[in-house]
Amino acid sequence: MGSPQGRWAGLPVSDPAPAPTSPYIYDAQNLPENRRLVAAFARMYTDAKILFAVRIFGVAALAVGLVVAGVLAPQARSIVSGLGSVVLLVASIVVTNVEKTHRTRAAATQEEFDTRVFRLTWNAIHVDRPSASHIQHAAARYEGTRDTNWYDPTSGTHRPFDVLICQAANFGWGTTMHRRWGWTLSAIAIVLLGVLASIASLVGTSYAEGLLVVVGPFVTVFKELIEQIKANFEASAAKEKGERQLADLWSKGMSGSHIPTELELRSLQDKILALRQSNPYVPDWFDERFRKQSEAAMRASTDDRVREAIAAGHAMPGTA
Repeated sequence: MGSPQGRWAGLPVSDPAPAPTSPYIYDAQNLPENRRLVAAFARMYTDAKILFAVRIFGVAALAVGLVVAGVLAPQARSIVSGLGSVVLLVASIVVTNVEKTHRTRAAATQEEFDTRVFRLTWNAIHVDRPSASHIQHAAARYEGTRDTNWYDPTSGTHRPFDVLICQAANFGWGTTMHRRWGWTLSAIAIVLLGVLASIASLVGTSYAEGLLVVVGPFVTVFKELIEQIKANFEASAAKEKGERQLADLWSKGMSGSHIPTELELRSLQDKILALRQSNPYVPDWFDERFRKQSEAAMRASTDDRVREAIAAGHAMPGTA
């Protein structure tokens, strides 16, 4: 590979000598300051999800209110619709901006964690470093128990393969989940449309009027559903693309034809960061439903890559 140019000039190149990332990724992630980062970005993502849920429920509540007004008090429909739309528009703008701020901070904080434990340079072009005060405040409000062992062990492998293994987990995690949630939302949209169409047949002097009264107010709800369906399928596809790019680097490394450089590790990390900044939300209850299955798959994938690296001769001295 040629010498890095432009803003990448001067970056160190991975040393092909068998030396692991120091300190070991598995050990570094459990240092107190890094556990604090995990707690902080987990809390920040939760805050962003709550704001997103508030916005979605607000849209749904207004739609239901408009249907009720249209059925029980047709003469008040225009007033309710006008006032409700204005309130929802203002609230949506405010909530969306705050939600975006929390998401950006969460992604930046997770990037801080990754660059520390992976020993990668910070790319200020894509994101600013999170402030210490925001990290401390968010970590103090974290109530979960998943602030340790974020990445599975990569013992026996050396850099850059230990970093690649962990980056592969980032691409792999959520790929199937986003697709599942996308299909679930598609089913919800179809069922909701069917229910509303059935109700419309019972309202108004004609079916067309019934559709206007019942389905019309839910146009914004369907817009949100369609956007989320599209975003989840796109996120799944983007992660799969990232996985393929990483797999290509991994394959070259295993064959010995090319040892991935720090530049290439940083480039993959930029893709991971971009995904985190735009990832659609999957509800916690849905994520919990498949979490054990996802964790088992990621753990098996990590173990397979570690064994492959050792078999290919990319093992630390003394590793069996």
